[in-house]
Parts: sequence; structure tokens; C-alpha cells
Amino acid sequence: MNVVGNQPESSADGPLIRKAYRAAETVDAAATSGQSAPFAMARVIAWGAAAMAEGFLRFRLAAGTILLSVIIGALGITSDRAAGRYFYLACGLIGVLLVMTMWMRKWPFARQWVVVISVLAADLGLLALVPAVL
Repeated sequence: MNVVGNQPESSADGPLIRKAYRAAETVDAAATSGQSAPFAMARVIAWGAAAMAEGFLRFRLAAGTILLSVIIGALGITSDRAAGRYFYLACGLIGVLLVMTMWMRKWPFARQWVVVISVLAADLGLLALVPAVL
């Protein structure tokens, strides 16, 4: 396992956080050697802000996807048709389980985005079909 700064490098970390770590290492190396690293601190701040924004967006999208999956499951429960009831309930549960598994097991960065976007697209597609199916 690679170590970046004081933190172990994880596959769940995105490329932006790794660049922020590397920029911080440049500042640390320049400070210990007594050299000047022009604009190094600005790079640390810029990459850190970009990494925080991406993490915030990923977290909010995942939380919103879980909420939408719960709504899909609730729509299935309230359905009058048995086929629609079980289908929507199963899709809602699968969506919640996928996103929660992604969070709990700390899947790699790219796989997290694929899961969130896929479940969100499936949920929105099911939501668009509500008048026809339920």
C-alpha cells in the first residue's frame, strides 16, 4: 500500500485528493529543505477545495439516490397491482442495498460513481413509468 503524506493511499480516494496530498508534500519538502516553492500553497488549497467539492457532490448524490430508492419502494408498496408492487419494491430495495454497500465497503472511486449514476438513472426511469405501471 502506498503512503501519501501521513495517510495511506486508498482506491476509494479520488484523483483530486491524491493530487492535493502530493501538492502538500511539495510544500512540506520545500519547508524542510529551506527552499521556496512558488505557488505551492495555492496548489494545495485549489486541489483541496476541488477534492472537497467532489466528495461533497458524491456524498449528496448518493444520499439523494438512497432517498429516491426509498420513495420508489414506497410507491411499490402503495400500488394496487401485484406485479407493480413487487417490482417497484424490489427495485427500491436493490437501489438502497447497492448504494449502502458501496459506502460501507468503500468501493474504488470510479465504481462509486458508476453505482450512484446507474441507480439514480434506474430510479428516475422507474419514476417516469409510475403512471403506466402503477
